[in-house]
Amino acid sequence: MKRFFKYFTSALFVLTILVPQTIMAQEQAGFISLGNENSITPTQPSTPTIEVKPIISNIKVDQITKKTALISWITDRESDSMVDYGPTPDHDLTVDSDKMTKEHSLFVSELEPGTQYHFQVKSRTKSGEESNSDNLSFNTLGYQAEIKVLSFEENEPLEGLEVIFPGPPPASKITDAKGKVIFNNLPLGNQWITISSKNNDSAGFTIEILDYQEIQKFEVKLKKPTPKTNLIVFMLVSIVLVVGSVFALIKIWSKPSELDYLEKRIA
Repeated sequence: MKRFFKYFTSALFVLTILVPQTIMAQEQAGFISLGNENSITPTQPSTPTIEVKPIISNIKVDQITKKTALISWITDRESDSMVDYGPTPDHDLTVDSDKMTKEHSLFVSELEPGTQYHFQVKSRTKSGEESNSDNLSFNTLGYQAEIKVLSFEENEPLEGLEVIFPGPPPASKITDAKGKVIFNNLPLGNQWITISSKNNDSAGFTIEILDYQEIQKFEVKLKKPTPKTNLIVFMLVSIVLVVGSVFALIKIWSKPSELDYLEKRIA
């Protein structure tokens, strides 16, 4: 009996020492967690938060006038709004909003009529993740101009001539049976216009676009170019001193004149 009691006491001592140490070691290693002395709960490793840049899509330019435009886009995450814009890709102007949203819209203003503008939209989340769009462009509304091309001598309309506005953006029109072309969305001020004929003769002139709503009309009168001719004149000069003769060939080349023009505003 004494021997049994001795063995029992030794086993109880070993359990008392080893079991808590084993449980504590497993808890420190993250295998188990002791909620209380009667329960053992497995622990889950924490997942780090990964911030993702917002995705920009559906970029639109609406409500375009001579001096304003509305630029809108959407993002898949809430973020702020910014538009960099200007008449060159350098985007020297900016408009923005701190409102966090998925549906973005900003007005750009103080624009010039009939002008091409470059822009880029940007959105940034609260955590600082930012996305930018590609460089895009749009044209503000401008002014209408009707150009009528007539012959200088007969005062008749000239059909089939190419009338070119270099832009930006460039535009080209062909005169109709009445000698007319109409350009839309021209900018204010003096604009250079070129007229080219089928045989590649050309003339350039300037029209002044003023700030009013009605279509602005211009007449241009062209002089027909002098036709190109080749005159070859042979002259035989006989000068007899001893025996001899001299032949001379003179080539007279008359250069054509460029298209002359007379332009005037008629409306």
